Amino acid sequence: MSRRPILVTGGSGLLGRSLAALSTPARPVIAISRAGLDIADPGAIARALDVHEPEVVVNAAAMTDVDGCERDPEAARRANADGPGRLAEECSRSGVRLVHISTDFVFDGRKREPYTIDDYPNPLSVYGVTKLAGERAVLEASPDAVIARTSWVFGPGGRNFASRILDYAASANRLEGIIDMRSLPTYAPDLAARILELAEIGTSGTFHLTGSGEPATWFDVARAILVAAGRTGVELVPVTTAQLGLPAPRPSYSAMKCLRSEALGLDPMRRWNDAVEAFVTVVGSVAARSPK
Repeated sequence: MSRRPILVTGGSGLLGRSLAALSTPARPVIAISRAGLDIADPGAIARALDVHEPEVVVNAAAMTDVDGCERDPEAARRANADGPGRLAEECSRSGVRLVHISTDFVFDGRKREPYTIDDYPNPLSVYGVTKLAGERAVLEASPDAVIARTSWVFGPGGRNFASRILDYAASANRLEGIIDMRSLPTYAPDLAARILELAEIGTSGTFHLTGSGEPATWFDVARAILVAAGRTGVELVPVTTAQLGLPAPRPSYSAMKCLRSEALGLDPMRRWNDAVEAFVTVVGSVAARSPK
């Protein structure tokens, strides 16, 4: 007998697709795109909850363009703060558990060891500020919700930094890699699996869900992707964020660790280096099957 489904908002994004891929007859996962459900619209949320009758909602809808948020703070607030708050209100009213996805950008990067939930957030950018506001709005409306902070998410089935590296490497012999930002890359399929684990456990509170291993720079990750893909002839040039002139400030260090997962007896998520190899293998097999 199947159980009530898990409903995913922002279902056409990278994480949403990875969650949908884990759907089974016994535990259906229904992913709805942003176009299909505007989480800033309480009426639309109520209708979706009424139609699908989920046991859990995973909110993967967000404005994640960090520089775009800096240019349009009102749009960022609607997507990252107001919308999650309204979603949490409707979930609480309907007795539905909520897992809300947040980010390492709630921290300022001044720490030089992994952040835990005991560390006080101090975001630098509009993106980080609105995501932190979203966390607080969710917990105010639904104190039993899960806040799942993650970092540098990559994977198959969507545009992300790892897929862009492969695309650029196919058409260029020189790439730039940022050397003054360090965090823990997280493989979307692994993140999706951990979120469903937490949904099954029925826990609440704030979790840091990231890949394991040593914190890395974007340069390190790009190099690992190129090596795994056999693109060792591509020159990788180190650059700084200042050289790139990015509109939004970024934390220079935002690696996180999750003591709460350990307390629940959950194993660490896959090392990011191993996940990079899995990603390249999956992307390569998909490309090989695609019609020429």
